Amino acid sequence: MKRGHCLKFHSSHFLGEGFIKTRSPFTDPHRGFTMIELIVTVAVLAIVATLAAPSFTALYTQKKIESVSNTIKIKVSEARSQAVLLRDTTGLCLDSLSKQSCSAALSIPETDADRIFWVHLAHGVSVVNTSATSLLFNQNGGVKTSKNFELSKDGFVYCIQVGIVGDTIIKKGACT
Repeated sequence: MKRGHCLKFHSSHFLGEGFIKTRSPFTDPHRGFTMIELIVTVAVLAIVATLAAPSFTALYTQKKIESVSNTIKIKVSEARSQAVLLRDTTGLCLDSLSKQSCSAALSIPETDADRIFWVHLAHGVSVVNTSATSLLFNQNGGVKTSKNFELSKDGFVYCIQVGIVGDTIIKKGACT
């Protein structure tokens, strides 16, 4: 052995002919959690999870309706751009309308289905009765009158306002 180095035994000590193991506090078989401690821990976790669950479902519902609102905004922009590009009328319909009802509401023949843009409403998201379900753009990309799409899901309501020039505003709450 080199000078200045010493031999160390971390978990055992040398005594005469053999080694005697010392006990580590981490390997003591009598240490650990009691059954009562585990039951209390599980009960506390269950209570916290029960309190957190409603806020998670509300957050999920809000994000779902926000997603549909943003999809409508994107489709409005897409339909408006297409109207300007084609120099022809285009329309947008929510999938709560049938193809025939949409075609009739927009005065676009079903044979020109490529001029109709559809917005799929996610499961549980519905259109409020007083809300618009279709929107027609003229060849300049404008609409005759501004329209409001009002969506609801489990108590959450969002309003998507489309102005005469196709500008779109999304806001929480009912349309006023």
